[in-house]
Amino acid sequence: MENESTTSQGNANTLDMNIKASTIKTIVGALSSISKDGKLGFNNDGIKTALVDPSHVAMLNINIRKEAMEEYNIGGDFELALDFDKLSAILKLATGDEPVGIHYSSDGEDTRMLIEIDNIKRRMSLLDPQGMPDPKIPDLELNAEAKVRASSIMRAMRAVQSVTDNFNVIGTKDGTFNIHAEGDTDQVDLTLKKGVNEELVDFKTTGKTKSIFSLEFTELILKPALADTVLVIKWGTDQPIIYKYELEDGKVKFLCLLAPRIEEE
Repeated sequence: MENESTTSQGNANTLDMNIKASTIKTIVGALSSISKDGKLGFNNDGIKTALVDPSHVAMLNINIRKEAMEEYNIGGDFELALDFDKLSAILKLATGDEPVGIHYSSDGEDTRMLIEIDNIKRRMSLLDPQGMPDPKIPDLELNAEAKVRASSIMRAMRAVQSVTDNFNVIGTKDGTFNIHAEGDTDQVDLTLKKGVNEELVDFKTTGKTKSIFSLEFTELILKPALADTVLVIKWGTDQPIIYKYELEDGKVKFLCLLAPRIEEE
C-alpha cells in the first residue's frame, strides 16, 4: 500500500542529503536483492536498515555513517518505508560518482521523496511501514571465526556454480578453512591454511565446525564487497553464518546472516 505521507509528531521530519551515485547504487542494489521493500531509519549519525528475505533464509543489516554522504542534514529521528526496486530503477539515471540528491519533509502538501540527478527531479511516493518486519540479529554462540579476502570466497562461489547450489563451510583446529561443494559427479574445494595462505588473514576455532549454506543467497549478500575487502566470517556446526564487511573506508558497514541447510539423516 502506497502512502503519500509519513506520520510525524511535533516538528517536521526533514532530510537533505547528497551521496555518490556509485555508493547509493551499491547499497540499494544489496537491499533490493533481499527484499523488494523495507524501512530506512534516519538519525543524526546516519542511516540504518535491517531486512529479512521472504523465505527467512537471509538477513541484512546496513549502517551508513553520515560521513559516507557528501551532505547530510536531518531534522528529527524517523523511518521511511521505500520500494527498493523502484528506487533502484530511478538510480539507473545516475552514472559514475555524480551526486544524487535525496530530500524529504513530512510538513507540506507534497510528502513524497524527491530525488535529484543532474537536471532531473523525480518524486517517489512512500510506502506504509505498518506490518513491515523489524528483524534483529539473534545472540549466537559461534565457535569459528575467519578473516578472508573476498576475492577468494568469490572465486570459490564461481567454481561451485557449475557443481551444485549449496556448499559446506568447514573449520578445523589445525588452522584450516575449507569450502567444500559436491554434486552428483563433481566436487569443488577451497582450502586455506592460517600462516600459509595470505588470503586467510586470521582464523580461530574451538573445534571442527561444519555447516551447509545456499550458494544463491551467499552470492547476493556478498555482491557489494570489493575483491580486496576482508570478510569477517563467524559460524558453528549446523548454525547460521555471519558475514561482516565494510565499504567506503568503514563508513558503510554490512552485517549479513544466513540460516544453514540442515542435512537429512
